[in-house]
Amino acid sequence: MHELTEPPHVAVPVAAPPPVPTPTSAGRLIPVMSLVVTGVMVAVVFAMGSPLSSNPMFFAFPLMMVVSALTSLAHGGTRRAEAELNISRHRYLGYLHDVGQQLADSAAAQQQWLLELHPPPDTLWQLAGTQRRWERHRNHEAFCRIRSGLGQVPAGARPVTPADTEIRDVDPVTSATLQRLLDGYSVLRDAPVTTDLRATPLLRLQGDEQTVRAWARALLCQLATFHSPGDVGIAAVLAEDRQECWDWLKWLPQHGDPRRVDDIGPVRLTFRNVDTALAGNPGGRHTVVLVDGVDATAPDLRGRTDVTVICLGGAGRAGEAVLTAGDEVPDTLSAVEAATCARRLAAYRDTTVGRTPGDWLGLIGVSDPAALPSRWGGSAGSALRVPLGSRDTGEPLHLDIKEAALGGAGPHGLCIGATGSGKSELLRTVALGMIARHSPEELNLILVDFKGGAAFLDTKSQ
Repeated sequence: MHELTEPPHVAVPVAAPPPVPTPTSAGRLIPVMSLVVTGVMVAVVFAMGSPLSSNPMFFAFPLMMVVSALTSLAHGGTRRAEAELNISRHRYLGYLHDVGQQLADSAAAQQQWLLELHPPPDTLWQLAGTQRRWERHRNHEAFCRIRSGLGQVPAGARPVTPADTEIRDVDPVTSATLQRLLDGYSVLRDAPVTTDLRATPLLRLQGDEQTVRAWARALLCQLATFHSPGDVGIAAVLAEDRQECWDWLKWLPQHGDPRRVDDIGPVRLTFRNVDTALAGNPGGRHTVVLVDGVDATAPDLRGRTDVTVICLGGAGRAGEAVLTAGDEVPDTLSAVEAATCARRLAAYRDTTVGRTPGDWLGLIGVSDPAALPSRWGGSAGSALRVPLGSRDTGEPLHLDIKEAALGGAGPHGLCIGATGSGKSELLRTVALGMIARHSPEELNLILVDFKGGAAFLDTKSQ
């Protein structure tokens, strides 16, 4: 299984902007003291009868002192406050830069994680042959959560300010910068937006006809790529004129009933209405029903977590979740791209469907492997005849390799299947069945594997 590590969801505290500096009272006392000293000097000169008191130039000096003091009184405190404001701005903006870098790194890691967990739809066909195929079992954190497009999602590392912060009462430069940081890093833009199908029993895709079809193709291919046929089933309710558009569904393993098999594989799940689609799908799976071109009237699905009906187009109804092209950038796949993905998946079968531990031993007729030697021998009719599994009726399915004249279907046979379809497992089942039913005196097996020997690894011949 492909293991992914989700970045932590944390709140990143951001300090409030510093207050605007105000002129100090000490700074205002200096020009006042200068005025007092100047006045005292003039009074002393006049009191002493100094000749300077009759000199007009003498009055120029105190006048200049008065003007200078008044100027300092009016502007000196402001300049000092401006200098302090510039220093505090520089420090706080540098602090915001460091916080922004931390948030940017976290956003990049979250974006990468989201894209890896929910890749673009045009890359799904590449995952069919990897360990990521059907990785989302029922206990997986992302089971039945599928990507619907690109849009805004909440950031994992979210910047927050103290609850008592009053941004409007502080320096407008630093408060505006803080607000831009809060707005810019609270969400991720152009990130995968997902929908939890377990919490969405009714989903409607709205937009033009071609867009919603391409959108639905992307959703279904993503669902089929990451979920096994044993966990998710895909059924279709289609109008006559829409069936050709969805012919590619026949390649999806999820679009078949693993309990019912005909000459070309599992019976396909295409129905005339939603009721029969829900009734005809195997229980125990999450059922997704695609509805195109017909009335989507269905039984009350409120509270259901095992069913999702996806309707294409039309007006929304009460209780439906609606996704609209334009509110987000929808994922789309062309019919050719969807068919390519589906055909890649068609080569694989979920070997866990319908299997429980002990099935094979039950078919052999024992409950303890140690009792197998007691099954050696038997009637002539049971010779070279071994069970392979169960029919859709529940009856055992046997392989009899005796010659046709003795009532068998042998002695020669041919097993054909694509890579990963289960040929090696079938051959191992036949070999073990023969070993369980026949003693070494009755049967010898020669096991030859021209593909590396993995098919019969650890199997001992008699």
